[in-house]
Amino acid sequence: MAGDGAQRRSFPPPLNLNHGGGLSPDGRHIVFAARTPDWEIYVINVDGTGLRQLTDNDDDDDYPNWSPDGSRIAFMSDRGTDPYGTEHIFVMNADGTNVRQLSPDFGRDAWWPDWSPDGEHIVFGVEVDDTYEIFRMNADGTDWRQLTDNRSYAECFCNHYYGQNPLWSPDGERIAFARDVDGINYLVVMNADGGQVRQLTDKNDYVGCEDLEAGELRGDPSPEGCMFGFRWSPDGERLAFTLPTSDGAEIFLVNADGTEKRQLTHDGFALMPVWSPDGERIAYARVPPGKEPLEAEILVMNADGTNAYDTNERGVPLDWGE
Repeated sequence: MAGDGAQRRSFPPPLNLNHGGGLSPDGRHIVFAARTPDWEIYVINVDGTGLRQLTDNDDDDDYPNWSPDGSRIAFMSDRGTDPYGTEHIFVMNADGTNVRQLSPDFGRDAWWPDWSPDGEHIVFGVEVDDTYEIFRMNADGTDWRQLTDNRSYAECFCNHYYGQNPLWSPDGERIAFARDVDGINYLVVMNADGGQVRQLTDKNDYVGCEDLEAGELRGDPSPEGCMFGFRWSPDGERLAFTLPTSDGAEIFLVNADGTEKRQLTHDGFALMPVWSPDGERIAYARVPPGKEPLEAEILVMNADGTNAYDTNERGVPLDWGE
């Protein structure tokens, strides 16, 4: 609970973001994945009561994502009939029933599902010839199509532990994603049909992955990816994201057309920005020296980077309730 009464939820260990999860659209439940010993999907009330296991098998089920109406959950799993044992996109009812495989058995991993705001489509990443491309399909698994086709670099080849899966804009017209070029992840936006691709960050924005030894980033969240999460603003006009700096990592802001890029924090190691519903504020995690990301301090600041304050909560921001 922030000082102004706005609710935010973070994951205390072992309920963490390492394998996906999120707040339900009605703000009452959290879905997450936990290893027991294989990865399974659980739901818990936001007050910590009512823990329920939704999946139970010998395969890995993880990266759950609520549908916009909260009735279904999309997730990744290596269960199914694919003889290659690859990951696929599945969907189930919010109570764990009626599990269905959506992505086809084409012998390639399908990862990071994200629902369109109207719940009609799902965007996801697919391994293609040692790289990753972005695909979309109808929410029933039909009419799947490839949106990107760039073999010289990887779409969403990134550290999915820290929020870099492709994300629909709030109006459903665009998709943001990370693009890996020579070991550096760039923030990119394209139309929902794959057209008008725009790269919002460039190499000059980075210290450079070659300059970031694993030990320099406290908690070692993603030494190879160099971007630790991005989020659309509620109006779809801006994106908040995290980039490495000479001292660690900080949160930046950029317009969706790539203009007015600016640094918001100067905390040493700040990551995982989360917007307030009105777009006026941003919650984020500040990792103190010697601490892991899940031990971070949760701060809130104005969307222009001013008036940051400590909420006295610890963990990683998950979402901002109404």
